[in-house]
Amino acid sequence: MNANEWPTDATALAVVRNLVAGLATAPNQAALLFLRPLTDYLRCENRGAPPDLCDDAATCALMELILSPARYDHARGLSVERYLKMAARRDFQNLLEQVRRRAARAVSLDSVDFVPPARNEKCDTESPWADPRLAAEIAAFDHDDRIVFDLMCAGVSDTEACAVALGLTETGAARVAVVKRRKDKVKARLKRAVEMSHV
Repeated sequence: MNANEWPTDATALAVVRNLVAGLATAPNQAALLFLRPLTDYLRCENRGAPPDLCDDAATCALMELILSPARYDHARGLSVERYLKMAARRDFQNLLEQVRRRAARAVSLDSVDFVPPARNEKCDTESPWADPRLAAEIAAFDHDDRIVFDLMCAGVSDTEACAVALGLTETGAARVAVVKRRKDKVKARLKRAVEMSHV
């Protein structure tokens, strides 16, 4: 199967059942099977939107499924694909609305205190960061990782905003690359913590 194609309903359901059962390999299976097609779906549905916004919404929706798989009820007649797409669309709209509100208020980046919410407002559900292993991983973030994480929680996906917050001196492509590496590092650490929580 191509990496950006949706798995069959049977395969997707099997992965969700593995998540519910707490199989150690299930989070990685879910990420490999669902993240790329979910991201591609959002980018296709929201052409012209910042790619990072679509990526963050897809990641958020997938994290909800990984951390709370029992919320998916196959008996309701909704496929895993449709369930994830609905969640991702909702998360994208919530993120977009936050971006629009910030733009309307014209609040400068320096004046905002980016604190992760007690509830995950961009996902409109109980915060996944409450998981003990995730909380421990977040607590171990260095200064720059914490900045990136707080910006992600606040729905800030703009590369330049992250670069300014990090105090980067690089310019052009090098500046973009540094931000991407830092974001990828934070996401990888969160993914690893999720996988460990299922061991």
